[in-house]
Amino acid sequence: MEVHLSPEVQEMLKSTAARQGIAADDLAREVLTNYLADEARLDQTVDSWSDEERLAVMARIEESYLQSERGEVMSAEEARRDMEAMKAAWRQQRDSGR
Repeated sequence: MEVHLSPEVQEMLKSTAARQGIAADDLAREVLTNYLADEARLDQTVDSWSDEERLAVMARIEESYLQSERGEVMSAEEARRDMEAMKAAWRQQRDSGR
């Protein structure tokens, strides 16, 4: 099989491979293999869901979409601050348990 990549993607692939000290062809094979393995795991996970779990996920996605449509979204900076606060709380809890 032959895959044709845009010049931009080829350059990114070559640059990344060079930084990692491997051949671009090897990196492309590794990336594609990992991607396909991840997709297979996701398919297996979704296939194992019950109808109730599937409906719950679909409802959450729909609610998130509607929130976005209403403009009820968090900025990247707000998300970053929230994540940092959660991480700090987790560290504090972890350290106090020692």
